[in-house]
Amino acid sequence: MGTVTDLTFIKSFTGGDNAKIKKYVGMFLNMAPASMEQMEKQLAESDWKSMKTTSHSIKSQMKYMGMANGAEICQSIENICAESSGTDALPELLSRLKTMVHIGISELEAEISSL
Repeated sequence: MGTVTDLTFIKSFTGGDNAKIKKYVGMFLNMAPASMEQMEKQLAESDWKSMKTTSHSIKSQMKYMGMANGAEICQSIENICAESSGTDALPELLSRLKTMVHIGISELEAEISSL
């Protein structure tokens, strides 16, 4: 899959302040796994409204971490949940998102350990 993160934005946003970079990356590292668990539960319960909200929330965080492909998947999930149609595509989209988050977490942990 290659690299899924790019901290260019967050480095610019923080003015290259390593403590701030670590803070924002740390927030993502704490939030992302919980969001994936929430989305799995929402999918199992066919709770499209909540899943749309969770997807929207993590989409913003992914953009900050330079995870453009992940943000695009989140947008697809949001669109499907908003329409409540095409929901049969959600398990595959969520699986792809979880894989991307897993890879992203590994990359981000390595990145901040070197700061």
